[in-house]
Amino acid sequence: MVDAGVELDSRGRVLAVDNSNFALQTNKQNIFAGGDMVLGSDLVVTAIDQGRKAAIGILDFVTK
Repeated sequence: MVDAGVELDSRGRVLAVDNSNFALQTNKQNIFAGGDMVLGSDLVVTAIDQGRKAAIGILDFVTK
């Protein structure tokens, strides 16, 4: 596994939040994450929702 330098929480999940400048952006400007990587094991509908939010964050990031 390659270490991309993305911040993790105490459980090893990627830190990315909905309410950052760009939805689900990590501490690395060009890396976004969602679903199980951020929340841990959860419902598939939650992962789908997070994927959509991350897509919006990425779109906002590249068009700004």
